[in-house]
This record gives sequence, structure tokens and C-alpha cells, in this order.
Amino acid sequence: MEIKLEKKLSSYYRQRFSGDRTFFARITDTIFFVVVIALIGYRYFARQSIAWYIAILLGFALGILVLVAYRIINSMRFERFVEKERRQIEKEIALSRLSVMSESDYSKIVESIVKVENINRFKCLILSFQNIDEICADEIAKAYRQAISNKYEKVYVFSCSKLSAKASDFIDSIKNVEFVIYTQDQLFDYTKRLFPISDDEIDETIIKRENKKREERKSRYKSAFSKSRLTPYFVFGAFLLIASYFVRFSLYYRLLAGMCFGMAFTVAMLERRRDE
Repeated sequence: MEIKLEKKLSSYYRQRFSGDRTFFARITDTIFFVVVIALIGYRYFARQSIAWYIAILLGFALGILVLVAYRIINSMRFERFVEKERRQIEKEIALSRLSVMSESDYSKIVESIVKVENINRFKCLILSFQNIDEICADEIAKAYRQAISNKYEKVYVFSCSKLSAKASDFIDSIKNVEFVIYTQDQLFDYTKRLFPISDDEIDETIIKRENKKREERKSRYKSAFSKSRLTPYFVFGAFLLIASYFVRFSLYYRLLAGMCFGMAFTVAMLERRRDE
């Protein structure tokens, strides 16, 4: 079970590291990369007045050496990527907890930041938002008016979401009141201390994502090979078969018709197997 989990995690990291490219696509890229380097090496060595077969061997040797060097560099980058990816997932888990936790627990986090940062409650305005949507400019404008009426020079905003673009522009335009924003990154650090996230939780999140992707692939597979798609295969196959009697190169038409009927048969068998 542990080995299977490690394989799933490794597959997830490899795919994410390669820009969500599949295993087959990564293998194809590697082969293409080696062949291109080998051809470049062959062209170079062929001009050095040596035998063509030696030039081919040297070209492929160059391709393998470049591939090994690339793999070594990538392995170092991969380790840093895994750490960064796990931290990002940990952050997502923490922020999702912030948005659904009780108001008392959220208030504890805000209070802990206020104490650590030595914020004087009597000389500033403190606002906390436990929302998922971005903080809009209207909320900032409302806080600004409240700060002006109470003659506060600072406004502290605590939120588990981000500021909208308009809210950020509005804050930049304000001169007489200073806004101090504590959003996701700051809250994440405090959340980790109060509600630590284990490695098992991060692994579980990754496995859930992989299972979700697998289910999505299955649904796409089912829709691609469903009974509703049988009719076009039969209709087009029948059309090609009939047309083969009125054209010169009838063999090609009949081969294509056979391929259409074969695809229809494949779809029917796959659908029948799923029904069983």
C-alpha cells in the first residue's frame, strides 16, 4: 500500500513538474530531444573527415550525454519543485480551513496576530473578513469613511481572501489613512502554528486530486465510446461501401468502410462490457 501511494505521489509530481504532460508525452519528448541532439552531433562530426558510422555513434553518444546532464539538472530542480508544490497545497488546505472554521477560531487567529504585532486597538481600526470572495472596493471605502469619522490614521484588514484590483487601486490612492493588509500569506503562517497540517493530509489531498482526474478521464472515455456514437460510424461506413461501387479505386473506400464498421463494433463491445 505504501509503495502504491509513493507511485501515485511520484506520478503527480512528475506530471505537474512537466506542465501536466502525460507519461507518454514525456517519453516522446525525451526521444525527440535525443534524436535532435544526435542529428546535430552527426552533422558536426561528419564534417570532421571521419567515417559516417563513427559520426553516427558519436552523435548518439553526444545525445545521451546531453540527456544525462539535463536529467541531473532537472533532478535538482525537481526536488525544489516538490517542496514548493507541497507548501502550496499546505497553503490551500490552510486557507480552505480558514474560510469554513468557526468564527471563534478565526477570531483567535486574528487576536494572535494583533498581539504578536503589538497593534494598539484604541488607535486604529481593525477589520476581519472570513470570506471566500475577494474584498471589494466598497468594503475598503466603508472602512476608510469609518476611520476618518473616528480620526484613525491606520486601518488593519485581516482576510483569508485577496483584495480585488479596484480595492488595491483605491488603497493606493488614499494618502491620509494607512491601510495594513494581512491576507493569505500572513494568515497562513499563523494558521500553521495554531492548526498544524500533517504530511498525511497533504498526501491525501494529492491522492484526491489524482482520483478526480482519473474519474474525469473515465467520463471523457465513456462519452467518446458511447452508444450514441454508433450511428455516425454505421452511416459513414455504409456510404463509403456503396460509393465504392461507383468509383475507380474501390479498394480504398472499402478499407475505410471496414475501419468505420470496426470502430462501431469496438464501441459496441466496450459499451456492453461496461453494462456487465
